[in-house]
Amino acid sequence: MIEIHSSPYTLITRPDTQESEESLRENLNLKWVNGCLFNVMAHKNINQARVEYDAVIWNSNSILFIEYKDSLTAYRRMPAKRAQQVSDFARNIAKTLGFWKYNYIIVVNGLESEREKHRVLVLPLDELKAYQPEFQLTHREVEYIDGLVEKYHETADEKLIKELEKLNTMIRETRR
Repeated sequence: MIEIHSSPYTLITRPDTQESEESLRENLNLKWVNGCLFNVMAHKNINQARVEYDAVIWNSNSILFIEYKDSLTAYRRMPAKRAQQVSDFARNIAKTLGFWKYNYIIVVNGLESEREKHRVLVLPLDELKAYQPEFQLTHREVEYIDGLVEKYHETADEKLIKELEKLNTMIRETRR
């Protein structure tokens, strides 16, 4: 069992392997990966509810959290709001651990085609081997500044745009 602490989060691996999760492990694309943990229980502070990720895989600046559902029924039982909450939790963990980019996906055995559940990618197990992660920034403020620059580039004062771009660069450089 491994424990990783990065205040206020704790990640603990669960020692048992579910037989139903073997398909997930067999289909993972690990070509881009530097590290991998399976059956990770994550919680913020001791008294809060735990979130479980079936796999957490990473390279030097990106981390991918994977939840596996071994049937369509198990997938359908997961509320869309819960998927978004687990994704937000993953983003916060990634940011705390120092990763610049992250993603959270749900992989489903028996699913016919890719879809989304409240802005979370849901991927058929059969497509996992070929899956190339598309990461999101852990720092939403950078995305927000990018959006402001794009939105007001034509109409705003050039000096303001330059200041926003400078702020954006400063934030990005702190993550290198």
